[in-house]
Amino acid sequence: MPDAAEASIARGLHRVTIGAVAVALALYLGLAWLHQFRLAPMAGGLQSPDVHIFGYTAETLTRWIEALGRDGRIDFLRLHTFFLDLVFPPAFAFASALVAWRVGTGIGWIDRMAALRRFVLVVVAPAFYLGFDWAENFAIARMVADPMTVNAASAADASFYTVGKWIFVGLTLAVPATFLLVKRRQAGR
Repeated sequence: MPDAAEASIARGLHRVTIGAVAVALALYLGLAWLHQFRLAPMAGGLQSPDVHIFGYTAETLTRWIEALGRDGRIDFLRLHTFFLDLVFPPAFAFASALVAWRVGTGIGWIDRMAALRRFVLVVVAPAFYLGFDWAENFAIARMVADPMTVNAASAADASFYTVGKWIFVGLTLAVPATFLLVKRRQAGR
C-alpha cells in the first residue's frame, strides 16, 4: 500500500501547489494593479521604490514621497505595505518552494537527497527573499510615514533591502528553472 499512499500524498501536494501559486499570482496582480493604476498616477507617474531593481537614492525617495502627497502616502501604507505587500511575500515564498520541490521530484540526485537537505535546497532562496522584502517594506514605510526621516543612510538601507530582494527573487525562480532544464536534459538522453 505505500505506492497508493505516496500517490495520494503527491496528488495532495499538487493541489496545494496549484492553490499556493494561484494565491501568490492573485496577490501579485493586485500589487501590480495598485502600483500602475493607483500609486503611480498619484505620484505623477513616478514608480514605487519597490520596483527599482538596482536601488535608489534619498533624492529619488524624496521626489516620490513628495509626489505621492498625503493621500498617496496613506494609500501606500494602508493598501501596499500593511496589506498586499505584507501578504504577498510569504505567499510567493511558499508557492516558490512548493514549485521547486515538485519540479525537483524525478531528478535522480535530488530524489536521493535526505529530506532535510532537499528542504534546505528549495527553501533557502525564498526565505531570504521573504526577509529582504519585509525589511525593505518596513524601511520604506518608516520614511513614507515620516518623510523627515529620509536621508542618505535610511535610503541606502532601504535600497540595500530592495536590491537584495530582487537578487533573491532571481535565485528563487532560478532553482525550479534549473530543475526543469535538468529534467529536460535527462529526458533527452
